[in-house]
Amino acid sequence: MGSSHAQQLLAALLPIAEERNWQLVALLQPGCSFGIGGPDPCPQTSAAFLRYLLEVGPDVVVTMATRTEVGSADGEHAPLGFDDVVAPLLDQDIAVVGIRDTPRFETSPVDCWTRQRDSRESCTVPTSELLAPVSPAEAWDDRPGYRNLDFTDLYCPDDECPVVIGNVLVWMDHDHLTKDYASTMAAPARDRVIAAVEELSF
Repeated sequence: MGSSHAQQLLAALLPIAEERNWQLVALLQPGCSFGIGGPDPCPQTSAAFLRYLLEVGPDVVVTMATRTEVGSADGEHAPLGFDDVVAPLLDQDIAVVGIRDTPRFETSPVDCWTRQRDSRESCTVPTSELLAPVSPAEAWDDRPGYRNLDFTDLYCPDDECPVVIGNVLVWMDHDHLTKDYASTMAAPARDRVIAAVEELSF
């Protein structure tokens, strides 16, 4: 549910859904976080998504619970109007799993790597320069029916965000994972995704 930052994680989530026999439906609008806020058509799209969810009544809604800003750890925040879409879902006993956003780099790590393949360390950026010390989504931790997931350790291990991990290119541009790398996240993310979803819905 949400923008291209939600879409990029489908490659990690689909294998888990297939294994567990979950039906996964993607509702996506490029450039629009799930929340009643932001520029048109984002508020209208999120409102339509919310109406659909309340009508269909899925077991769990998975969406991005924070939004990062370009090259700014201080800029990470909950999507505009996040409360306005999550609270009605929880009120109708529709569980919500919120995922922390991926970083947004000032310049594309891929461009850096293309220019400096022999020194990929120079393209690595500390996580502290890109993400808040504590995820803003943790403010929702005590809400019944809500769980947070944070995959930062899978693409920014050891508090650094490299351009290549295990000979796989991590970043497609300045703020999206490559499909190949997202696919590699399915196995290490599996247990935490299953625990969050099945604790809430079964």
